[in-house]
Amino acid sequence: MLRLTSVSHRAVGRVMSSPSNVIRRIRRYSSVSHVKRTTIYDLKKKYAENKPLTLVTSYSAYESTLIEKSDAIDAILVGDSCGMVVAGGKNTTGVTMDDMVYHCRAASSSVKKLFVIGDMPFGSFEASDEEAVRNAIELVKRGRVDAVKLEGGTRMAKRVQAITDAGIAVMGHIGLTPQSQSAMGGFRVQGRSVAAAIDLIKDAKALEKAGCFAIVLECVPEFVAEAITANVRIPTIGIGAGNKTSGQILVFQDMFGLFSDFQPKFTKRFRDAGAEIVEGLKDFSAEVASRAFPASQHTYNMLPGEEEKLRRSIGLSNRDNTQTQHEIRKRRIAVIGGGAMGSLFAGRLALRNQNDVWIVSSWRDHVRAINSDGLELRSPLPADQPSQRIRTLRATDSPSEVVQSFGGPADLALVMVKSGQTDVAALKAAEILGATQSSFALTLQNGLGNAEILASRLGAHRVLQGITSHGAMMISAGIVEHTGSGFLTLANPSGIHLGTNHPSPEDALKAMLAATDSTANLLTDAGFKVDRAPTNMESLVWGKLVVNSVINPLTALMGVKNGELLRHPEALYIIHKAVDEACRVARARGVELPWSDPFETVVEVIRQTSQNKSSMLQDVLRGQDTEIEAINGAIVQEAKRVGIDAYVNKSIVKSLHRGQFRPDPSNAARLAAEIVQELTEEANVS
Repeated sequence: MLRLTSVSHRAVGRVMSSPSNVIRRIRRYSSVSHVKRTTIYDLKKKYAENKPLTLVTSYSAYESTLIEKSDAIDAILVGDSCGMVVAGGKNTTGVTMDDMVYHCRAASSSVKKLFVIGDMPFGSFEASDEEAVRNAIELVKRGRVDAVKLEGGTRMAKRVQAITDAGIAVMGHIGLTPQSQSAMGGFRVQGRSVAAAIDLIKDAKALEKAGCFAIVLECVPEFVAEAITANVRIPTIGIGAGNKTSGQILVFQDMFGLFSDFQPKFTKRFRDAGAEIVEGLKDFSAEVASRAFPASQHTYNMLPGEEEKLRRSIGLSNRDNTQTQHEIRKRRIAVIGGGAMGSLFAGRLALRNQNDVWIVSSWRDHVRAINSDGLELRSPLPADQPSQRIRTLRATDSPSEVVQSFGGPADLALVMVKSGQTDVAALKAAEILGATQSSFALTLQNGLGNAEILASRLGAHRVLQGITSHGAMMISAGIVEHTGSGFLTLANPSGIHLGTNHPSPEDALKAMLAATDSTANLLTDAGFKVDRAPTNMESLVWGKLVVNSVINPLTALMGVKNGELLRHPEALYIIHKAVDEACRVARARGVELPWSDPFETVVEVIRQTSQNKSSMLQDVLRGQDTEIEAINGAIVQEAKRVGIDAYVNKSIVKSLHRGQFRPDPSNAARLAAEIVQELTEEANVS
């Protein structure tokens, strides 16, 4: 009888005296889901329903966890192939019972659902029935398997019977039996002749009669495997036996490129994890060499104030301390916008060890991909590396997470969102930069008015401006391609109007000039060629606007990459008309463009970014809103203010808004001709 101690009585009394405690415990225990363990009956049921069985080898808890997580595999086999793919042996004959017990126990330790089969190694069952039974029991008890597998046909039927009589399930194995491969003349296909095929059928029947619940058929012709399957009433599991068996099994390492000594014909590499691991090791070595790893997110800190105490205790002066902190503190950078251009700049900046970089983006898949596997930066350009995986970059949709990670405000917020999102980006920049006057935002956006929106939140003295014609394209979440090198120009802050209410405009301009110099150096170190604008910012912004106003909408309407525009005379005609119109509007507003020949500048940008898909084309292909109003629409609005009928840009805006086009590169010439016709009609009306 179970006896309760006085402590137990009191505990029970407390629980039973409170109905809420009882209900809470009932709910807790009733909510625990019961995971049903796969049994032989489940395998037989699936076989009876003529559903193929899937088995995979496993030699460790990690492999078993992955296999079980897939929720797609019926059973695992802890094979003596561990002697080759794990231990590096030339065959399986050297594997011992201790080896198999170790691997069986490791592979089964994390299993909650899968049926686990353990291989009986060479020398563990051949000598006698008694030894076979003893070792099978050893695998079940110490290895914690549900069944055992042994090699051999008719000659081993007696051993199978003895083990099944002991209450242990047995899987047979005929055809190529690796433990006897030396006697077979090596790893060779079995059953190619009629006589050999008939012997295999007899072997299968003998194993079935002896009590096997299933049989592995290895390296036999497909028709022979089909004949065996038709002549027995238990599942046949093929490995190199064609597609007519009751199921299939493969070695885990063969499936994922983790064993490269040789690859049998019957295996298939479903993923090349081995190659990924090799690249990951190279990345690790490179990041250690450059001291990019470990980064701040991988590093522990002392308790607040303790580092300073330690510095004093080991003799570092305040001057030494300040200098050391200045030398080791990384530049804190937040890139607001996780599109192609934002990802390109963030990736390039994060490659430099002295920068701590975050991407702030609402694209959740992109954020997850970066935080899981890093950002893959691709480039077909001769000056760039073909592919780099940047694991020091981090991503989030939360500005507060960035500030918390930095331990304070960022030094620079690089704003790379679409013009229509600048209001929201300004709020994020304000949170990330705080009130620190030494923190700045830099906008490299398309369109007009972005700097003014940022200035409304940060103050004009904390907003730097620039333009770029670099091209980038998102391949998928976590992967961006640098498709074209172009210009990157930062504005001279001396042309910025801070307003009469600013307390110290001279000091503010000096700070902006120093920040612009520092940012130019930062971007140069990241691999960008940076120019400093000799003219004012308005000239630069309008210059970029003219470039965008022709490349972006035309590539979107025609469905082509930038370089294709130069192949169509109709497109060149539209470019010439649109550039001329935009220049007239700019001059009427008193703005001189930064180039002597704007048309040639546009053509040169197209050449430099010939392989790029413009952001507007990417938006159209994804069914997203474009920046047409912020670019061409802005030119139309500015034209109205100065009394110019911008019929070219109006026509382009109407064409994109109608949504009646289907971007199709094969029809690019026809689409361009249609736009020319519309321009002609608009000109006649005007």
